[in-house]
Amino acid sequence: MIDLLPTHAKKMASREVHGRLLAVFLFAVAGICMSATLLSLPTGMLLARYEATLEDSAGLADAVHKRRADVERDISDIKGLIDFLDKTTGSAGHSSLISLLDSTAGIEVTLTHFNFDGKKKLILSGVASTRSSLSAFRDRVSEQKDFKSVELPLSSLVKDTEVPFTMTLTLN
Repeated sequence: MIDLLPTHAKKMASREVHGRLLAVFLFAVAGICMSATLLSLPTGMLLARYEATLEDSAGLADAVHKRRADVERDISDIKGLIDFLDKTTGSAGHSSLISLLDSTAGIEVTLTHFNFDGKKKLILSGVASTRSSLSAFRDRVSEQKDFKSVELPLSSLVKDTEVPFTMTLTLN
């Protein structure tokens, strides 16, 4: 081919081509960077939301842990109450003891006061028509399986009739 262009023009044309290639290359790089930025923007928002969700979950887990501790404490209290009720259910209740003592007393002994001290002791007061009826009442009460011991002071047996007494019973 015939080369009709002077060298200076050739150099200038070559620079022009290289400049345009460089500009196209830079536009392509800028376009790729912008595309990458736009594509990573939703990912960044998703990561921020994921971190917020993790913080919310941690707060929720703490609340659940505290509630669980409260429930376990309540269950422990209820178990203690059930154990207490199981212990007291095995022994005779106060009303059944009063009924038992009233039926054991008969017509010759009048019971006036019942005092439970909470330590398995029952203090019983009343009036017996005679000393022998009080002694017989004490013997009948000591034969009952609900009582471990029966204490009647000798001073209660001083009078012959209308004998006031205070008797201490220890429950089983």
